[in-house]
Amino acid sequence: MKGKAGVIGISDVWQGDLGIGSYVIEALEQEELGREIWLVDLDSSTLNPVLFSMFSLAEAFNFFPSDFLFIGVEPAATLGLTPSATVIKTLRKIVCLIKKYLAQRGFLPAEQPQVLPLYRFSLLNVVA
Repeated sequence: MKGKAGVIGISDVWQGDLGIGSYVIEALEQEELGREIWLVDLDSSTLNPVLFSMFSLAEAFNFFPSDFLFIGVEPAATLGLTPSATVIKTLRKIVCLIKKYLAQRGFLPAEQPQVLPLYRFSLLNVVA
C-alpha cells in the first residue's frame, strides 16, 4: 500500500436517486475503513468549480493519481427527496465494489470486502 486512497461521492440529495453518492459515503463511514482512506461527499452543484480547481492544481504540480475507479448509477427516479428502492438495493453492491477495489490495492485486508448487514442513514432524516 502506498499513501492514501480517496472515495468521492458526487450527488444531489434533493433529487431522489441523484443523491446516491452521499448515501454511499455515509455507508462507507460506518464501515470503519481506517485512516488511510479518505471519504469525501461533494454536492453536484459545486462539482464543476471544485473539479476544475482540483485538476488545475494537479496539472500545475504534475500530480495525477495513477489509478481511478468511476462507478455510475443510472437514476430510476429524480423527483422527491429520497432514493428509489431500486437504487437503495444497489447501494450495498456499490459499497462492496469499492471495498473490493480498495482491498485489491492493499488499502483493506483481503477478507474485508463484506459489507455491514444494515446501515443507518441519518441523511434520510435530514432531507425527508
